[in-house]
Amino acid sequence: MTFKELFKNKNKKTFINLFTAFAVGIGLIVVGGMFDGEKPQAPAKENEIRAESEKAGDFENDYKTKLERQLESILGQVEGVGRIRVMVSLKDSGDIKLAQDVSKEKSAEAEGGSSEKEEYKTLLTEGEQPYIINKSRPEIEGVLIIAEGGGNMSVKSSLIGACSALFGIEANKTEVLKMGGN
Repeated sequence: MTFKELFKNKNKKTFINLFTAFAVGIGLIVVGGMFDGEKPQAPAKENEIRAESEKAGDFENDYKTKLERQLESILGQVEGVGRIRVMVSLKDSGDIKLAQDVSKEKSAEAEGGSSEKEEYKTLLTEGEQPYIINKSRPEIEGVLIIAEGGGNMSVKSSLIGACSALFGIEANKTEVLKMGGN
């Protein structure tokens, strides 16, 4: 049946049925969109806290990955190292120092003594976020280096010394292994 035949008088019923089916289909799509099973959104404060927490995790992973790539790049230039892979282990995720307002309140007690009460209140920015005074980088716990030249004692000593100097970690916190033949 062609499109022109739908508009002939004898096929008006067919046209009306097709139009009705089309309208019902569109209506079902619209109504289905209203009940798509989405959970109601959490209050804005909870979303912001969750986002800040995720940012902190991302910062730690980004910092670790960037550090590993920089180490591979710079240590790979040491004579005799060859191909190199580096893994850095972090002890913590760093430290954040927030600005706080301290208020002290002294009160006299009936027995002749006195008590002092301190109240700490975190200062917030205009966007209702905590005001950060200082943010320190995560502390490095250890470094693993796998290098083609890792079997050479001179190369091994150079790599361990470089990590000790860069990160202020003891020599026993850096391990250098010889890369296999993959």
